[in-house]
Amino acid sequence: MTHLRRRILLLLSGVAAALLVTAWWIQDRELLASLLELERNQANADLQRGIEALRNEVQFVGDLVSDWSGWDDIYRFVEDGNEEFVRSNLKEGVFRDTSFDFMSMVCLDGVEAWRGCEIDGEAVELSCLPVGTWPLAHPLLAPNELDDITAGIIITDQGPMMVASRPITNSARTAPQRGWIMMGRFLSRARLEKLLRQTRLDLSVFPVATIADADARAACERLLHVADEIAVTEDRTIARQVCRGLRGAQDDLLIEVRGSRSILAEGKRALEFAQWAAVVAVILLFAVLAGILQRVVIGPLQRLTQHALAIRASGDLTRRSGIARGDEVGLLAREFDGMVERLAELQSNHVQQARAGGMAEVARSVLHDVGNALQPVQGSLGLLRRHAGSQCVADLDRACSLLDAHEHDLAEWISTDKKGRQLPVFLRALARSLRAESEAAQQEIDNLAKGIDHIQHLANRQHVHDATRGAIETVRAEALVAQAMRMSASEADDGITFLPAIEVDAPLAVEKHKLLAVLINMLRNAHHASFEVPADRRTIRIDVRETGKGMVRFSVIDQGVGIAAENLARIFRGGFTTKGEGKGQGLGLHGCANSVAEMGGRMWVESDGEGRGARFHVELPAVVPGHAPNAQVLAGTGAVQ
Repeated sequence: MTHLRRRILLLLSGVAAALLVTAWWIQDRELLASLLELERNQANADLQRGIEALRNEVQFVGDLVSDWSGWDDIYRFVEDGNEEFVRSNLKEGVFRDTSFDFMSMVCLDGVEAWRGCEIDGEAVELSCLPVGTWPLAHPLLAPNELDDITAGIIITDQGPMMVASRPITNSARTAPQRGWIMMGRFLSRARLEKLLRQTRLDLSVFPVATIADADARAACERLLHVADEIAVTEDRTIARQVCRGLRGAQDDLLIEVRGSRSILAEGKRALEFAQWAAVVAVILLFAVLAGILQRVVIGPLQRLTQHALAIRASGDLTRRSGIARGDEVGLLAREFDGMVERLAELQSNHVQQARAGGMAEVARSVLHDVGNALQPVQGSLGLLRRHAGSQCVADLDRACSLLDAHEHDLAEWISTDKKGRQLPVFLRALARSLRAESEAAQQEIDNLAKGIDHIQHLANRQHVHDATRGAIETVRAEALVAQAMRMSASEADDGITFLPAIEVDAPLAVEKHKLLAVLINMLRNAHHASFEVPADRRTIRIDVRETGKGMVRFSVIDQGVGIAAENLARIFRGGFTTKGEGKGQGLGLHGCANSVAEMGGRMWVESDGEGRGARFHVELPAVVPGHAPNAQVLAGTGAVQ
């Protein structure tokens, strides 16, 4: 015991020392470097966020100039210089109301048709921009295509201004260009502070041309050749980038974003806490070492001895020692458990194989019923797709187009025009068609919901199949047969006719979905059996009648291919099918027979031979009793009782 105790102490000491050294190395070499890189990435992300905010401001000016460039009144004003346009639309307060500070309209020959600039309601003049006549090579006169926009930042004697220009045309943007319209918006202190509030950044902008410090200007020159620059001081990060101006170097703008080094500070605190936590954990580990030694060595030996004595006394082969170790005690426990386990495995394997076979049988039966129920669901979906592509929608769209085309003279058009007078009649007819299609679609939706509900109940059988009875529902035979016919009918026009004959008026108290699955199977089998006979024999009769003593019989009678006499005795056996290789799995009728037996009834088949049709019968209580007997196939008749 002393030797084992020493080994455990040495092992734990080595592991603890290795953990502490590894944690220190990871913190010093990896985590701190990662935190620093994370801070730099955050600074760069903040810088890009600030630049994106400025680009959005420039985009706002571009949107304004796009709206004004396609104004028909401006298009005429540039040509005729109508002063009434100026008095009506460019009156005092236009800059304040429209959120821009500068506007100029220039003709194709460079002559300025109108110009205005205000700051806080006071008219100002921008000496950095041409007055009267603009040189055609000016960057703001660059766009010559109607959809082209030139936008950027220029440095003025009033500070940075976001400006955009676009060719002047008509509202449809189809007329030839008659000049350019330019609009600007100063990056004032108030607007910059608004950007700071929106982005929550410590953002500063400096015109590069106004920077006097030689080192700072050299840094700006360097930034022209790199994407950005991140500087890290003791308490903050500084990210800078130079945005090129519209007219070149004279309009370059330095953008600077400052941030705190909170990531590294929080990371250091977390790492320091983790380091101290590791030290405390090591101390606690050694403090409880004596108790662990008792539990790990001496305790297991005592348990193994008691375990062997208990098995000898009780003969219980399922008992295990629960000791999993790599030393001599563990080896002894494993060998002992192995001998007992090999004996117990034989019993366990038999039980598991039987259970797996039963579960597979139930699953195959449920999947077969679900496959039958899915076909009418697919048919309903096909009908809904056809309703969705109805011509009525296109007709309604054409009517709306006519209304849109005459929205300014709608009353006159409806009263005088030939098409207009016919429109109300057309709309009423269209409404009737839409109502009819909506009712048909709703009917298919109801059918789809019933089919999905039936599939859900079938799926639930897989989880609760333990010989317990499902939900008992009160249904009418006529409604149940109608639903079964609808869910078993083919979407294609195969010429098969269902002839129901319902002679039971009283409601039935049965397991609805289980009985519905049986009827669908019977109808689909009759459906398949009728494919290979002439069209005049493709009739399926469904009879429902009372047989006395509280029993109801459902019969499905077809004139199809029939059943050979030698197959009647095994038609309900699992895995047997008469449909040929690859067309059936022998699950449907076998599952139906079991379901009918569970409901306290019986199922059998009659046929006069091949080519002479078949008659499938299900007889069960009109009110389901308690538990039903097991299904048994009666030799020679194919009956299930």
